[in-house]
Amino acid sequence: MRALVFLDSRLLIATACVLLWSTGAPAQPCTPGPSGNANQSVAQADQQLASAMNNLKSVFGGKILRSESPSVPSVPCTPSTSARPVSTTSSAAPSVQVSRGNPNDKTPIGPTTPYTSSLIVPAPPAGIDPSKLPDVVGIHIGESTSQVVAQVAKLYPPRADTSKMVLGQQAYAYTNDPPYTASLAVGKPNLDGCTPTDCQAQDTFNALFSGPPDQRVVELVRGLTWAAGKQPTIDTLRTALIQKYGETFSENPGGGLMMVWLFDEGGQPMPSQSKLAAMNCGGLLAFGGGTAAKLPDYLYRAPLPQVVTQQDLDRFARMSCGRQIFVQAQVFGQTGGTANSMTITIREYAADLRDAFAAENLMRQAKYAQGNQQLQNAQQQSAPKF
Repeated sequence: MRALVFLDSRLLIATACVLLWSTGAPAQPCTPGPSGNANQSVAQADQQLASAMNNLKSVFGGKILRSESPSVPSVPCTPSTSARPVSTTSSAAPSVQVSRGNPNDKTPIGPTTPYTSSLIVPAPPAGIDPSKLPDVVGIHIGESTSQVVAQVAKLYPPRADTSKMVLGQQAYAYTNDPPYTASLAVGKPNLDGCTPTDCQAQDTFNALFSGPPDQRVVELVRGLTWAAGKQPTIDTLRTALIQKYGETFSENPGGGLMMVWLFDEGGQPMPSQSKLAAMNCGGLLAFGGGTAAKLPDYLYRAPLPQVVTQQDLDRFARMSCGRQIFVQAQVFGQTGGTANSMTITIREYAADLRDAFAAENLMRQAKYAQGNQQLQNAQQQSAPKF
């Protein structure tokens, strides 16, 4: 759930495109794409390519991830087609712990027993270093909420032609803690994608943050659109994306472009997941509420059932399929031609899951303490006279 509000109607239209393609839809198996030609002459394409490369720094920003994976030959597409090869370090999917059928799986968990799961990926021993993790325009996944808000304010300063940054807030039930920043949404005209007579091109940025006790950004989404005559080619963007995020990725070249990278929490590339895992894996990702009501539970986003078992908790942990850092680039346009828009999504599934369980336990502790206090108050009341 993302209650992201945009004040500019043009930005709302562009952001709708961003949200539509920020759902983490996995790359499909390698299939041949259309053989259509670029809709411009060779000379025009060369001129546009040079112009687009000059503007790519403003598109991606930040540093280029160049961490090298073990040397393994690229795996070509199958069957034999004209589609580009999918490069991976291994054909095996990331290892995922599986529940061993604990006989206590269906035993109700007591009110003072912390929620946990053996399927949760543990944090790195030295903690998360966001500077080693993927970024977009210099903002790294895993950074603290305050750091991201400050960086975005500099990159998207309020102007007459810009919507003001909107911060969604959420609070926990059973505590007196103040609301925390749960989401961020902002946008501005994409000046690099505008023409002298048309500046409808947009640059939008959205973020989701985990709540206390560990407040960090767990999702970053940047969307760009270009006006006709200012569009880079899809091949130009593909080359720049590989330079940015590395050569270990999966790709669906049919109908525009979609590329997916996986990293561990140390910033090292991970092999692509199987088609089945990619289709069925996801995750909670932080509660981006933004409503005045207090959140009663973090995992379910609504009151938990009266009886919660280990089986229930493992079901939540299993959804991420062992994913840690997920990067997806979705480019819209004609294959072999120019791009109309692009969305880059970065997600920190592992930290998000750990943060969700920590937040749930925090609220359960507060709820239990509140219930105990009410009981003590009731016990102190005198019995009525009969």
